[in-house]
Amino acid sequence: DESILVICYTNHALDQFLEYMLRLGEEKLVRIGGRTRSENLKKYELKSLSRKEKTFNVTDADCRMRSVVAQLHACKEEMTELLKTLQM
Repeated sequence: DESILVICYTNHALDQFLEYMLRLGEEKLVRIGGRTRSENLKKYELKSLSRKEKTFNVTDADCRMRSVVAQLHACKEEMTELLKTLQM
């Protein structure tokens, strides 16, 4: 199982890419960043997945999702720190 991190300059560009992936049948998505205007993508936002994760019983899938969410939070923090370095 491989993951791809996609970074876009705008939220609109990211939404377009992710909506295209949905049309291709890909549903293993996690969207990080500002809010999406796309109703199709709202359930894939990190915040939505985090809230959803807390309401269900713990299963193997939930454990994997928690691991992915933790990794995504770590990536977001690292990218934030890198951006601060670039802005200096």
